[in-house]
Amino acid sequence: MTKPAGSAAGNTVSPPTYLTLEQVAQITEQSVMTIRRRIADGTLPAYRFGGRNIRIKLDDLEAAARRIPNAGTG
Repeated sequence: MTKPAGSAAGNTVSPPTYLTLEQVAQITEQSVMTIRRRIADGTLPAYRFGGRNIRIKLDDLEAAARRIPNAGTG
């Protein structure tokens, strides 16, 4: 008998974490309006759940961050 995919110990896949605009604003220390602008200009992907609920995946938020190069890196 075979096991369903992802059922083996250590192979479980957790669902993505979705954040509200307010949570993203607090994490990034930006205003909700700035987060909305980033969504509108396409630099931050967002998802709509239901009529008005907008959420952002934690992974997308982390991917949107850009590293600032320093003099030692090229």
